[in-house]
Amino acid sequence: MAERRGADLAARIRAQIETKKSAEAVREADKKAREADGRRERKRLLADLLAFGQEIGHFEVTREKDVLILGLGDKQLRFEASGIADRVRVVGLDPEPRLFLHPELNRWVIAHAGRGGVEEQELLFDAGLERLMAEAFALG
Repeated sequence: MAERRGADLAARIRAQIETKKSAEAVREADKKAREADGRRERKRLLADLLAFGQEIGHFEVTREKDVLILGLGDKQLRFEASGIADRVRVVGLDPEPRLFLHPELNRWVIAHAGRGGVEEQELLFDAGLERLMAEAFALG
């Protein structure tokens, strides 16, 4: 019996489509895993910031589900979960800095608007958190 015309081409195209669908499924699974990791890290970050605020002892510390508020006198610094997984909004400074989990470093980074429009980035638990505290509460 003769082979139907186009059968080889159909098999190749079918294999290409299946490969593409498989790669998309892997990418989607990776994305969901990264988002879950980001949510876990963000939850851990808020817990670390809660402990930090309590350790200082002078802050009024308030924790809600996805929000942590550090208050000192009439000033507040709010850390609010933002987006799907790996972002935290920092409210209380103008302009607001960005706080995000750096994908390559797997560490929290704070980004500030710098001079001349150039963004400055610092690791949060190195100099970044100290700078936030100084700016928000007029310390140092």
